[in-house]
Amino acid sequence: MGLSAQQCRLLTITGRKSDCEFRSMSLSHEKIALARSMTDISNEHQNSQNRTKLIYDYYGKGDQTTPLSYNILMTPSALNDYHPVTLTDAKGRVILDRKYANAARAAGIPQEGINGLPSDVMRNKFMDEMCNQSLITVPQRDAYKEVPYYQLAGVGGKGVMTEVIDTVDFNGLIEALDSKANSKYDTNALRGGNDPGSSITNKQVNVSGLSFSLTDLLTGKVDINVVFKSNKSEQNTSGDNPVADAENLLVAKMKNESSGFIEWMVKEFGAALDTGSPVAQNALSYARMKLEEILSAPGPRGSTTYGGNVGSSNNKTYDNAKSETSNKIGITGYRNCTNVIDMFTGGRYGFAGVNLNNLAQTFLTYFAQFSNGLGSEGNYANITTGTTAGKEFSKGRTKQPYTVFVGRQYSEETAKIAAFYDMIFNQLCTKGWTENAQIIDNQYLQNTLQGNAAFVSRLKDDGMYYQGNYSTDTYIKEIADDAAISKAEAKYNSEKAKINQKEQIIDLKMKNLDTEISALNTEYDTIKSTISKNIEKSFKRYSA
Repeated sequence: MGLSAQQCRLLTITGRKSDCEFRSMSLSHEKIALARSMTDISNEHQNSQNRTKLIYDYYGKGDQTTPLSYNILMTPSALNDYHPVTLTDAKGRVILDRKYANAARAAGIPQEGINGLPSDVMRNKFMDEMCNQSLITVPQRDAYKEVPYYQLAGVGGKGVMTEVIDTVDFNGLIEALDSKANSKYDTNALRGGNDPGSSITNKQVNVSGLSFSLTDLLTGKVDINVVFKSNKSEQNTSGDNPVADAENLLVAKMKNESSGFIEWMVKEFGAALDTGSPVAQNALSYARMKLEEILSAPGPRGSTTYGGNVGSSNNKTYDNAKSETSNKIGITGYRNCTNVIDMFTGGRYGFAGVNLNNLAQTFLTYFAQFSNGLGSEGNYANITTGTTAGKEFSKGRTKQPYTVFVGRQYSEETAKIAAFYDMIFNQLCTKGWTENAQIIDNQYLQNTLQGNAAFVSRLKDDGMYYQGNYSTDTYIKEIADDAAISKAEAKYNSEKAKINQKEQIIDLKMKNLDTEISALNTEYDTIKSTISKNIEKSFKRYSA
């Protein structure tokens, strides 16, 4: 027997009611999801109120228009005072973008560094590879390579070399000295005042008022012996050493700060050899120190420490003494020079002599030794006080290459930019490097610094690089990101309005569904009651 029309209607109502209830449940879930979205948006909005940005304010004027960028830090300009600001990782390695990393790799710089400073060959290769990576142009590369490699840039060196230097042989050094160190020294500055026994000789001939240049001494154009006679003899000094007295007089004249030969000679050498490099300046200071040690050797005056009392025999003559002075390094003492005793009565006087040519050659040899590294002295002249000079010096001074100043041929800006890249190069070699292609993205850079995944390494007053946190860097400022905050505010209001609108629509749909479900329930109850009554009537009819 089939279902009645009322029973079919009851089934339809039940189906519709289930569908409405399912849709209502779905809307409830959708509303819960909207509530969660609203919570997320509210949290994001709250966090955005503290949003900051990193700006670069090199001039310290409160400028907030220049975002911090890798390009500002690693490109030479007035914004970094032509000193690169490297970004480094926790191990101190320099973080390079793709182009710099390719240049370093192609130049043969290992990522772990080379534990020292390389040659100018590798430095020039790095310049070539930077050009290949379009970091610099071909004309820029050629100009920067003309500037000598500043090996101490960023690792202790001070200043920037803006002068052209060249490596020359001994003859080239003589040319440089003639060009740059052309003052004359007057021998009258060394004369012994009222002492009639003091003498300055040129090729064994007494002279007065002779002037000569440094190159005259180095080339042998003049051969200058300075011989001082003591003020006291053995008879009138109660046993004092008259040779020591003569040596004291001679050393005082030689080391006089205003007119002394040493002061003049160092100045003349410096005019050609002081290239501005710390190595050259230290070599000049070292040579001066060693020369003054020769002139002030330890031990009593007149002892063999000064080359020996070669004139101590009664048979020595003044001419013999002058001859032996020419062949000695440092001061040599004499006494009892017989022809002088004939001239001056009262006992044996002392004499002290020094050859200026040998002093100049000795200074130059010490300079060469220091410039090429102490420990290599065996390659140069054997400087031993009291030994014959002559051929000993030719070994070192004629074969040694010298780095000399030859004039300025490029702009100061070119020199500063070349030193800028030398600083980067030296940091890669001494600290090592790592590649991070994303570092050129400003937001990524900021997040990396703020997350302490990268640090700022900057040049300090001592010429060295030190790693620090961005928050303590003088030129990097962290300020409120007003633009980002306003953007986040607008996004929050827009998303909030959308969610509110969706909630209103869902609420309306759920209200309509509730109304529909209520109506279906009413109809369902009515039909169910009617069916029950019909069944009851049927039972009564059949029972009667």
